[in-house]
Amino acid sequence: MLIAHRCTKCGHPDYQRRPDKTRPDELGHCECGCLCTPGKPELIPTFNFIGQRIERIVEPGARLDGDGSDSLADGAPVRACGCDACKALYAHLTTGAPAPEPTEPTPAEYRAWAAANNIPCPPSGRIPAAVREAYTAAHS
Repeated sequence: MLIAHRCTKCGHPDYQRRPDKTRPDELGHCECGCLCTPGKPELIPTFNFIGQRIERIVEPGARLDGDGSDSLADGAPVRACGCDACKALYAHLTTGAPAPEPTEPTPAEYRAWAAANNIPCPPSGRIPAAVREAYTAAHS
């Protein structure tokens, strides 16, 4: 099973997103064409290329190379997300460590707050620094 972020718009997991060459630090559009806005990490049931469920929890940052037992249903190589939130959830699920505390709001939470407070914020892509700063100031 993979720990991944689902898009808050289309619901696809982040491993279905393709790299954006113009922004190498971010993944770009999903296979459906949506410019994804990732939500909080969650454990997603995952199946190998012959339809068998992958029971173990794949470590964040690990690569599934399409070599057989661990490759996903379409056989494409996939790298599990290695962000701090995914690592904390992995530790919680595999060792019983305390559940991870959210470190910062999701993009959807920033956008909802900005809309409620009449602050301009784009519907997709990065959250502007001014919105993040205003949100932090309002919640401190």
